[in-house]
Amino acid sequence: MNQAMGKLAEKLGIDHAKLPREKLAEIVCENALKHIERTRPHPNTPWTKVSDQLPPSGRTVLLKQQHDGCDPFVIVGQYAEKHTIESHGDDDEVDYSEETDIHYCPEGFYEQQMNWDEYRWIAIDSCMPVIEWAPIPGEQQ
Repeated sequence: MNQAMGKLAEKLGIDHAKLPREKLAEIVCENALKHIERTRPHPNTPWTKVSDQLPPSGRTVLLKQQHDGCDPFVIVGQYAEKHTIESHGDDDEVDYSEETDIHYCPEGFYEQQMNWDEYRWIAIDSCMPVIEWAPIPGEQQ
């Protein structure tokens, strides 16, 4: 079993030492599919245009992006209001506040991406702007 599968199993609370590799892969995939289903927008999802209202800073929501000539697509992400989300030093761009002596994530939208066994927040490029946002179905607001 590779390290990534083992780390995922640990994060999911699965005792992977007693499971055959195929069964472990099946369980990890089932959990991933449940996550995808949980974040899939339902037909009655209440979308809000970002021109009308931005999502609360730091709250994980569904973001709908649009690229010229392409259909809109949905990702999981968040909005960072100026000087509200602290940067942890591994970001290329930061917004430093002399007042608080803290480095913050620059204001804007960020996509949540799974990178092996951890989540990362990646700044969204302006060529594919966020046009709408919605709460994640089933999550408390």
